[in-house]
Amino acid sequence: MSSRSGEDVEEAMQRLVRAMKGHADVASVSLARRVVSSQIGLSQDRKATNVTNAWRRVSRKAPYQRHKAELERVYNDLNIRCARSGDEDLPPKVITVMTKLMGKHIKCATPEQLTSSSVATSPVVNSEPLSQPPQSSYQQPIQVSTPLSTVSQPRQPYQNLQYQSAARTEPLQQREQHQQQEQVYQHERRLSSTSTALSSVSFFPNTAQSQGPLVRSEAREQQIQQNRQGLEHEEAALLRECLYSLQGIDGERIKYHFNSSNVLSNCVDDYEGIRVQSPALNNPLLYTGQSLETRLGSGAADALRISGEAGWLYHRTQSYIHQVQQDDSKGILARAFAGTLSEELQEYHSFLASLEAKLNDVSLRQLMVDLRKPTHRLKILAMLTDGLGDLSGGNLLSAIYKHTLHGDTRHASLVKGILGHVSKPWFDVLFRWSTQGVLSDPHGEFFVQEIPNVKDKFLWTQRYEINRDLVPTGILDKHLVEPAFNVGKGINFIRRCLLDGTWTMKLPSMDSADLGYSCKPSSRKGNNSNAELQKTLKRAGELVHSHILLTLKKENHMMEHLLALKQFLFLGQGDFFSALIDGLFTEFHGHQGIAGIYKHSLLSIVEGALRSTNAKYQPQFCLDRLQVELLLGKDEDANFMFGPGRSPSQQGDKRTVWDIFMLDYKVPDPLIAIVDPAALKKYKKVFRFLFNLKKVEYMLNYTWRQNATLQHALQTTAQYNGIDKSADARYLQSTYLLRKISILRQSMMHLICNLKSYLMFEVLEGGWQKLVSDIDKAKTLDEVIEAHKSYLNGIVRKSLLKADSNELTSKQYLGEQVETLLSMADEFCSMQEALFRESLQLAAVATEKRLRAETRLQHGHWGFNSQQESAEDDNFFGLANTPMIKEVDRISDEYEQNAVELLKVLGEIVNGNLDDYVDENKNKSNVADITRMGASATDEFDSDLDPQRFLVAQLDHNEYYAKQAV
Repeated sequence: MSSRSGEDVEEAMQRLVRAMKGHADVASVSLARRVVSSQIGLSQDRKATNVTNAWRRVSRKAPYQRHKAELERVYNDLNIRCARSGDEDLPPKVITVMTKLMGKHIKCATPEQLTSSSVATSPVVNSEPLSQPPQSSYQQPIQVSTPLSTVSQPRQPYQNLQYQSAARTEPLQQREQHQQQEQVYQHERRLSSTSTALSSVSFFPNTAQSQGPLVRSEAREQQIQQNRQGLEHEEAALLRECLYSLQGIDGERIKYHFNSSNVLSNCVDDYEGIRVQSPALNNPLLYTGQSLETRLGSGAADALRISGEAGWLYHRTQSYIHQVQQDDSKGILARAFAGTLSEELQEYHSFLASLEAKLNDVSLRQLMVDLRKPTHRLKILAMLTDGLGDLSGGNLLSAIYKHTLHGDTRHASLVKGILGHVSKPWFDVLFRWSTQGVLSDPHGEFFVQEIPNVKDKFLWTQRYEINRDLVPTGILDKHLVEPAFNVGKGINFIRRCLLDGTWTMKLPSMDSADLGYSCKPSSRKGNNSNAELQKTLKRAGELVHSHILLTLKKENHMMEHLLALKQFLFLGQGDFFSALIDGLFTEFHGHQGIAGIYKHSLLSIVEGALRSTNAKYQPQFCLDRLQVELLLGKDEDANFMFGPGRSPSQQGDKRTVWDIFMLDYKVPDPLIAIVDPAALKKYKKVFRFLFNLKKVEYMLNYTWRQNATLQHALQTTAQYNGIDKSADARYLQSTYLLRKISILRQSMMHLICNLKSYLMFEVLEGGWQKLVSDIDKAKTLDEVIEAHKSYLNGIVRKSLLKADSNELTSKQYLGEQVETLLSMADEFCSMQEALFRESLQLAAVATEKRLRAETRLQHGHWGFNSQQESAEDDNFFGLANTPMIKEVDRISDEYEQNAVELLKVLGEIVNGNLDDYVDENKNKSNVADITRMGASATDEFDSDLDPQRFLVAQLDHNEYYAKQAV
């Protein structure tokens, strides 16, 4: 700048300020001079300002096209001066100066100010034509080889002043001519890709043949035109390449790079995206946040970057679609999702077709604007494919529904449309299942799953089940899952179990859309607006279950079979069981082991009991289903066990007919849904307990008859022999034994009778009445099943049965106490029967001797031949037996202790004071478990307390056992 004259600097400052402000006032020119002077005064060793960034700042702050053109003229003028003076560091400094001037808030001129004021027009410096770099070094910048000798001479100061004066006084005609020239220039500028294309190609003009004032020569105009055409050709080529990249296709200039290693890397070369090989870019790698120099103007790099991103997103979506279409294992929902994505891409294809049609009229900057909406949609589609690509069935629908809750309304609206199309096949499956009972789900995507190899009689309980993981969230409410499941299961039950193939569901309409079988996602609050589907399922459930219940009651005699189960397996038919036990006792009394016990002989006894009692008035279809079952071990073979001979292993078998006898009832197939194998097992469990109770009662009555017979024989023998009943010790000992046995038997009869009364009336009859009432109120088959299950559970719970290992310890303890008392009663009956059998045999022998003695006396002979024969009657048939009396006392003491134990525990349970009870014969840990069945138990147990309180009062009505406990 030292070589420049003051006039040159002053003229340059005025033109610079006038270019930005519209007129050159003194203050602005002074400010520009100070800034320029400070910049020129920089030392030569300091680094130059970044030209590209500074020039962008200047371009952004020039709001009008006229400003940019004038700034270019000023810059080229100073560039020429710099070349002449040899100061190569000046152009970056000038850019920095202009940037700082813009930062000093020198207001830019408006178009009106620019029109009214005269601006000196310096010639635009030409640049070299755009040339293509070698393919191996496409990143190499363009080299400038224009010699400095051809640069036009600068305008002299007086010429500038003269030009400015003429500009202020020029006539209107010349001013209009200038305006027309300006319009022509603006038209030429619009043909360029960006506002800075001309100046960014080359900093130094070709001025080899230029001399004189700075005017636009014909050669310079031709070179500018060549540069402009080169940039236009490059932009057109990139636009065509962008059209390919938008479809994920590699071109000559734009190619895709995919990271096949799937390993995240911070290396820029591993960046997955596009690579652009163009001389208009200084770097082939495009990524967000990159500082990139381009000769195509602002927005070009962003347009290329967005094109690459859109093509990459399109490629991701299209790859998922192709994968699903080629994979036969994909379900209908995954295919529907892929088909919906393909339909969404049709709109994108239409956009590409329209873009191709107007490709010649579109710039890169305009392309960047047009790609915003399609790219946003592609991002959503690619996000869905990446996140949901491995899902299927209800999980896929649930994941898509969650995307509808997105805060971006555009995102939510697009996904809702996709969800409506994807869910249509799922609703078609639901429609066929809930209206026709057809489960068309080959890929296991529906929440109803069919278990293979299950018989039709177990259809309701075992063939179908719900997979909760496949219930689509937001598509089907949780409270509609069970109704939808039961409706389809009920239709199959009608056809396969009830064998009613003519029944059809009559709905107001058979159009799935009218019935609500369409996607209406729940709101954010979880409220489902699909009220039509809810009404449809409710109506379908009423039709299906009403038909099932009506058919079960009328055609399958449900109540009659349930009553037969109660009468035969719960001993409700009392006269039948009295006859049955009497027949079994008559047939197999004294029979040791189970050899020789045949099933057909037991069936004949059962049939005899049926014919001789009121049980014969039961419906014949119920009597035909009554059968006999033998309780044998898994390794016991019936043919071997019941053969004519007995093996050594059978000789030690102490089982009797009472241990293996079991009544069985073959439930009809449709009723297995209600009386399933688990329920029938509970029936048999209660039967075993009640049948044992009935057998003990029968044996106690039988021993009472033996006791009465023996008592009569004892009295007769004492009277015949003239024994003093009050003085004879052996007689008194015999009568004491009989009295002790009678008292113990009466105690046992008291317990057995009250326990049987409690079970038959409080438990069984009360439960049956409740079952009938619940079945009458039931509206669905599940309610009937639940009522029957509650009926059985109540009976098992109230019957004081021995609980399973996974139930309450207190219940198991009570069951053990009851079983102990029954086993002791059975032991007592066996002991008494053996004693009485032996005594009666001795009594029969004594009677026979007495009759023979009387006969001999009638013939004049001695009645007894020896003293020994006369003394045999003094033993009183073996009743005067001290060891036997001790055995009876032992059984009596043990029975009394167990009875007191039972009543005490039962009393503590019903009174809720079990925490204070400690069983001396049990561990305290077990007693602690028993407390869980106290008054703090559930309401289900609370309903059992009143009958049990009555049982305790009946068993200890005179408080005898309570006193024994003290």
